[in-house]
Amino acid sequence: MKMEKSNSTVMKRSKFTEAQIVRILQSYDNGRDTESICREQGISKHTFYNWRRKYVGMDALQLKELKALQEENAGLDVCRPEP
Repeated sequence: MKMEKSNSTVMKRSKFTEAQIVRILQSYDNGRDTESICREQGISKHTFYNWRRKYVGMDALQLKELKALQEENAGLDVCRPEP
């Protein structure tokens, strides 16, 4: 039986919430080494450094504000008429 490829691209969902990611990064800022964090969380170093680049310096409040702005922008994109 042959499987057909779908043309739609679906991104894989993270098993970590953004709040959990920020907590993991805060443990790094508190002095834990990357190796132990990655081993404990079951993630690669590459994933860790991608998270670090994306969420650098954020705390929980800033993360909530970012999420609210993203949701607001998504709503505005829906309302915008096409040219």
